[in-house]
Amino acid sequence: MITHRHTTKWIALVMAVAVCLCLAAVACPEQIKALAGETGVSMEYETALFNTDEVMQVNILMDSDDWDEMLENAMEEEYYSCNMEVNGKTFYNIGIRPKGNTSLSSIANDPTTDRYSFKLEFDHSVKWF
Repeated sequence: MITHRHTTKWIALVMAVAVCLCLAAVACPEQIKALAGETGVSMEYETALFNTDEVMQVNILMDSDDWDEMLENAMEEEYYSCNMEVNGKTFYNIGIRPKGNTSLSSIANDPTTDRYSFKLEFDHSVKWF
């Protein structure tokens, strides 16, 4: 155990400095970035994926019988195969299933709503050899 008589004072001082630095970082994030050299790398997909200038168009392309069967058996959380179109580009053999726990059971047991959440797996239906 540390028994130096000024240990508590030093710990309090370090904590106070840390809190001040955190508050400064929150208050002046642009100045902190400039001082640090702002070396963040921007990836091409970031601007496409998080583009706030336009709404993403996502369409699930699936046989209507499979869709109805998936919603009827939503509590089993079983994957079904579908295709998906995102901003005009089609992805094939996507795994889709309803997801959730309490929210899924409440929606599945309520005949007045069909506001399911879905989980998509882009490599679920594809077998790799």
